[in-house]
Amino acid sequence: MLKQLAAYGVSKTSGLSLDFYFVTNDSLKAQHLADELEKSGSHSNPVHRSSKDKGLWVLTANSSRVNMDSISLNNWTATECELGYKNDCQFQGWSPVTE
Repeated sequence: MLKQLAAYGVSKTSGLSLDFYFVTNDSLKAQHLADELEKSGSHSNPVHRSSKDKGLWVLTANSSRVNMDSISLNNWTATECELGYKNDCQFQGWSPVTE
């Protein structure tokens, strides 16, 4: 992903907002995670059922700016994965916000 972003002029010192999401089997777990994300400075969207699997709940969110070097991005990802784990939600991935 970093190589693809570099083709568009994104460097290691660039900071981008990221869209990211989690899934879980319980809407209350997702809502609790959303509350924690808001406290940490991310913006969370309303929790909703997965359109592909009605047994799953999805939480999408948007981060503040994250530096696009591999260390910063890996640290951010590890933090999100840990937060998801603590709330019994699975981190599913991220994508850069196009501005």
